[in-house]
Amino acid sequence: MGRRRANIGIALGALAIALALLVYAFVSDSPVVLGQEPPPLPPQERRGFDSDGNKIFDNLEFTIAAAAPQDSLAVIVLFNEDLNQVDFPALRQAAGPFPIRHQFRSINGISTNMTSAAINALAGMDIVKQVEPDVPVFPAIDTSKVWFGVKKAQADFGFDGNADGLPTYSKDDLVIAIVDTGIDVGHVDLDGGKVIAFHDSINSLTAPYDEASDCGYHGTHVSSIAAGSGDGDPTLAGVAPGAALVVVKVLGNKLVDGEILCTADLSQIVGGVQWVIDNRATYGINVMNMSLTDNQFCADGTGALSASADAAVDVG
Repeated sequence: MGRRRANIGIALGALAIALALLVYAFVSDSPVVLGQEPPPLPPQERRGFDSDGNKIFDNLEFTIAAAAPQDSLAVIVLFNEDLNQVDFPALRQAAGPFPIRHQFRSINGISTNMTSAAINALAGMDIVKQVEPDVPVFPAIDTSKVWFGVKKAQADFGFDGNADGLPTYSKDDLVIAIVDTGIDVGHVDLDGGKVIAFHDSINSLTAPYDEASDCGYHGTHVSSIAAGSGDGDPTLAGVAPGAALVVVKVLGNKLVDGEILCTADLSQIVGGVQWVIDNRATYGINVMNMSLTDNQFCADGTGALSASADAAVDVG
């Protein structure tokens, strides 16, 4: 394959620039200029953060205002203590019964369903850090390698992700975790053992696969941009064609209000990040990619997905 030794520092630098741009786009609708007043807050229903300090995200408060007392609302709750130290029986006694759908140990959080009264009761407890809505998430992508400086970095430094110099893929290469819709390992640019691990959070299948319909093989598309070998067309090789892939399927075709959409709950995405964190050492994961969006909310970096991304960075 003529694969060259990776310059991981340059690869990570290019990805860091891309991530910085994506974070800016996610957090802010308008540019902030020093010396000027900050832009006004978006409407309450679009605020994916807690602007008034009551521990309940503004968009959740908007939903609560329109909900009936008996309505069950999907939420993510973060705590100020280690999850293992949280007394859930005591919380249920104070706030009423609620299930635990997922546990996120890296950010001390859970996903659950509860009434507005239970949410307000939890928000008043010292042990609770915040409560946010478990919103729908959809795939998204920016394909411009030129704008992110990838093509120049490839030309200037020749990195390709082959960290061990061998013609096979392994945990000793640059390993990229793609948290998305899955992957088609029969694709000419993604075959040959490039996928060293696959985890399916949707259907619990063990063999790698991707979905068409509304998902449009999005995970395969993203994977080829990150690490496609270029066997089909050398001019379309990925950012790091010599890198290995770990693929975590968190998005899938789902019937929503009579329409098939490619989506997942926010808690499923956070759960996928938790899996990457838990399995980082096993598969030598260096980089994680999530090309997705909640499509309607602004954020300030305090939400569960931001916290889980920070936790992933903290463990390397």
